[in-house]
Amino acid sequence: MLARNALLFKWSVYVGTMLLAILIQTALLNHLVIGGIFPYLYPVVVAVMATYEKPTESAVYGLIFGVLCDTAVLQHTSFLYTILFPLVAILSTCIAKNLLKSGFLCSGVTTVLAFFLHGLFQCISLSARGQNPWVLGFAITGQELALSFLCIIPLTLAFSFIAERTRDD
Repeated sequence: MLARNALLFKWSVYVGTMLLAILIQTALLNHLVIGGIFPYLYPVVVAVMATYEKPTESAVYGLIFGVLCDTAVLQHTSFLYTILFPLVAILSTCIAKNLLKSGFLCSGVTTVLAFFLHGLFQCISLSARGQNPWVLGFAITGQELALSFLCIIPLTLAFSFIAERTRDD
């Protein structure tokens, strides 16, 4: 069981990371448009964080971040991220615990998974409205992934540092 101070520290950093990601995305990355696409930080944050946590903690993080994104940041009423981010978090945790050791490779794999699921959810949402978005939707998702992939490096270093400092021995 983690000591209370370590637990408070860890979750304070996690909440701070959410808020910092939102600030960076809205103030910087949304304006860094390349070919009509901008880097998309939110799925990367959830996927990388989850590789260092247990399924319950990562799902809670994903749920909180998803609700925050859907309501406060993106002002969606579809609850896309409220559903997507906990799913990404649980799958990322399972990959880290069962297939790959947490680190850069695992972060890369889980980020690709996060963007694939994001693209799939977006395409399903648009298909339900009578549009045929599959080719274009996944092309955009691939471009977003390519532009966002370098964000894995600082996030993996940061979450690895937190995991080392708050390890549950």
